[in-house]
Amino acid sequence: MKTDIAKKLFTWVSICAAIYTIIEMVMQSFGSSICATEGCKVVSSHTRFGDMPILVIGLGLFVSLAVLNVLDSRLLSGRYGNIIDILLIAGLGAEGFFTGYQAFHIKTPCVFCLSIFGLVLLLAILRFMSGEKAVLAGLVSFAAVFLLLYLVLPAGGIGQLPRDARLMLFYSEDCRHCAEIKKKMEEAGIKAEHLKAGEYADFLKAAGIEHVPTLLVNEPYRKLYLTGKETIECFLFDEEDKKGASAPKYKGSSREAGPVNILDGQPEIFTPSDDPGVCSENTQKEECK
Repeated sequence: MKTDIAKKLFTWVSICAAIYTIIEMVMQSFGSSICATEGCKVVSSHTRFGDMPILVIGLGLFVSLAVLNVLDSRLLSGRYGNIIDILLIAGLGAEGFFTGYQAFHIKTPCVFCLSIFGLVLLLAILRFMSGEKAVLAGLVSFAAVFLLLYLVLPAGGIGQLPRDARLMLFYSEDCRHCAEIKKKMEEAGIKAEHLKAGEYADFLKAAGIEHVPTLLVNEPYRKLYLTGKETIECFLFDEEDKKGASAPKYKGSSREAGPVNILDGQPEIFTPSDDPGVCSENTQKEECK
């Protein structure tokens, strides 16, 4: 009796997982996503062809599991059982890579990725409850890949942003514009976290930032990136820019009384193309003028 219930649940969980994946695919086609954390953007920036091919593979996995399980249950032949086990073992091994990469390198959770892992794990448990012990090999493959990534990936991973910082200035040591804006902010008594751009390359890439200095204004309901010395000066000091427009003066310390989560909300990209006070991350000091 329990075996029959487990098999039926296996089919329905597979169908729900397939629908869940389709929803994410539709949302991504319209420029949105189920996942609202910065970790999802970072994960996406690390894929060679974007998220869609991975979503298609995931959809194929869940649809195949549902169809094969129905056929196996109705025909009672067991001929499809081995294929189901192989797909689950492969899926768990892949999830070991995804979760391990997030845990030990990106160190920022992707909610959608973790929810998919939860669904695959639930399918493995239901398969085991239906009397199929071969799926235990999938759990072993997950643990092996996860542990291997722990041993292989660098301990530092991607630099973590200070979550309670109100102002964060990304800079390069070879960028004279960075040195100038840092000095001016210090003279004006404006406190900010100074972060080396090279240590946050993946985060900046996900945000579409290619030059320094870049100032991140991390407020509870606004995440604002400003790139270029003159742009930052206009924002901080209420100075006139080249077009004669003035920017609002920023007042406040680097830190709030309580923590501000950088992962809340979507960041706004503000990168004027005509600001000469920028350097690319790998620009040599003598070339950055």
